[in-house]
Amino acid sequence: ISNVGLEDDYFKAETNVLQTEEMPEKESAPLIRSLLSQFDQYVQLSKKIPPEVMTSISSIDAPGRLVDTIASHMA
Repeated sequence: ISNVGLEDDYFKAETNVLQTEEMPEKESAPLIRSLLSQFDQYVQLSKKIPPEVMTSISSIDAPGRLVDTIASHMA
């Protein structure tokens, strides 16, 4: 969000689109494995997240989507 203002009794926001850069699979694969391992430990220790979540998360192959999904479960 680059700017927020009030216009005719409602809020109006201006945004900038963020560009994502794709990381080569050779570099992203170890990071994904580590992330899944750490999140699995978090799920086992947390009472808030059902263990079935790991089954659905482990099938996500897009790194950005995986990170967003994990972040949503931790919020």
